[in-house]
Amino acid sequence: MITATVSAVLLLVSSIGVLPCGHDKVREECTVCAEETSAVHEQITRLESCSGWMARRKAARALRKFDWKCHPEAAEALAGALLNDDCGLVRQEAAESLSRMRPCLAVVHEAVARAAKCDASFLTRCWAKKALKSLGKACADTCSICGPGNPAEEDESLPLVPRSAPLPMDSAIEPLPPAQMVVPGNPSEVSPFSPGVSPRLPSPAPGSGSLLSPDPAEGPVLESPSLPAPVAFPGRRPNLAWTLAGREE
Repeated sequence: MITATVSAVLLLVSSIGVLPCGHDKVREECTVCAEETSAVHEQITRLESCSGWMARRKAARALRKFDWKCHPEAAEALAGALLNDDCGLVRQEAAESLSRMRPCLAVVHEAVARAAKCDASFLTRCWAKKALKSLGKACADTCSICGPGNPAEEDESLPLVPRSAPLPMDSAIEPLPPAQMVVPGNPSEVSPFSPGVSPRLPSPAPGSGSLLSPDPAEGPVLESPSLPAPVAFPGRRPNLAWTLAGREE
């Protein structure tokens, strides 16, 4: 049953003569590219010649869904709009579409690099920088940004040199000998830091500074001063308390 079904499918395909390529054939033989060509040209015409900026912005957004390998003219039209359109929103949309398409073309790479540095719109510069990062490592053609095209093929043609071990470095500086610790057999003096040994204090040098000053001489003992006797002031009124007590002033 399975063999009969497979043979029927092969017979049907051979009678039709066309298989869905899925963009894996040459562009002239790709039916998907042939069907999309009219839509791509319509969006390119709208992007380049429409007077309204909203229509141009929608066209720049619609071109991002096409494959740049099948339709490189779409990427070139977006690069032209990125450099020449007078509306900042259209340039921003073109830069965003190029960042999503990631076309590996010299014209697109140069336009994106120029817009990332010199565009007057901040949003356009941001999207141009993102597109510049998302592009391939090298363009298909000779590019002023990447240099000659297809550097990967040139690198493959070069012979591979086996990696060897690093060579020793010649130096005129002689290495130092290993350090050796020398311990004396009979130390002449005992270290003051040894346990149980008190260090010797130096004797004071002779001079006036080494003599102690004598004790001060004892002077005469002074008696405590006596209080003066009370003086009676004349003309005072008699103290009645003293008179009654039998005392006189």
